[in-house]
Amino acid sequence: MIAVVTGNPSFSRLTGLAPLQAGVSEAALKISALLRNTAIEMLRSATGQARIADPLSSLDRVFQDCSEDNWDGEGATAIPYRAFEDAERLLYLLPSFIPAPDVLPEPVGAVAFEWYRNPHWTYVLSVKGNHSIEFAGLFGPGDEIHGKANFDGFLPGMIVEHLRTFFHQ
Repeated sequence: MIAVVTGNPSFSRLTGLAPLQAGVSEAALKISALLRNTAIEMLRSATGQARIADPLSSLDRVFQDCSEDNWDGEGATAIPYRAFEDAERLLYLLPSFIPAPDVLPEPVGAVAFEWYRNPHWTYVLSVKGNHSIEFAGLFGPGDEIHGKANFDGFLPGMIVEHLRTFFHQ
């Protein structure tokens, strides 16, 4: 299991990278330390900053700004902490070939990740803290998808395929 690193908020979320169950042998502890150090170094790198730390900062701002009802002055629902947790987990699970998304609040109390190329190429993932991911995408004129998938700690395969299509991977 990867431990929480204290003292620097940019590194306090390494628990999102943690396996569900830790080993107790000397080898397991060495592997855990190696993974923790690798994650910290990745976050310190320019790639890690752009890939994880910058979107986490955006997510923090969205949650702080939108955690009370009527945050938009038009009756928006507060974003619950559960939605923040799901968004954070989702961010860590995104494939490495995916650039960092724009992090946006939704008036229904959800957090959205958006990738935008042009009006005909956009993809959005949205979480409300109810263990599901809603998605919508435009992959060119007349080619659109939308739906909902269970989110139980793993990124659903269909969403990975959508992202591969969107980014031509």
